[in-house]
Amino acid sequence: MQTLERPPRPSIPSVNLPSTVRTTELLRSAALVAVGLVCMAAAAGWLLLGAHSWSGPVVLDLSENHGVHLTDPLAALPFVAGLLCWWRAGRTIVGDHRHLDAKSGR
Repeated sequence: MQTLERPPRPSIPSVNLPSTVRTTELLRSAALVAVGLVCMAAAAGWLLLGAHSWSGPVVLDLSENHGVHLTDPLAALPFVAGLLCWWRAGRTIVGDHRHLDAKSGR
């Protein structure tokens, strides 16, 4: 009587898990992108609100119904903060590849 033997199982391929430091940096970058989006939305929202109780007096009349209010330049603060968040996130995501040598890939 012949015994049935199982063929050997193939070895499980080794998976190179990303380093914890790199994963943390990418998560931080994702959070910075989200914060940047919130800042841009806040800047746009302030300008799109139009005349409201906190807008202050009109400093520059652009037309009969539109103008630049005293506090409109404050929208530049979240706009610049959003740009800085995106810039920092981009440096983290893309910046790690600049040190690679083209020939060796290291």
